[in-house]
Amino acid sequence: MDLAHNSVDGEFMGDEEAYDMVVLDLGLPERPGLEVLANWRKKAIAYR
Repeated sequence: MDLAHNSVDGEFMGDEEAYDMVVLDLGLPERPGLEVLANWRKKAIAYR
């Protein structure tokens, strides 16, 4: 199990590692969790 205490670290971890499941807090420090999710989705589309 990996843990990030802010959205910047969490987004980086999600970029670097393929996780089967992520529990994403919408009220993370640094930036909103929905923004992190949107960024991950944009990157996934770009790699298709």
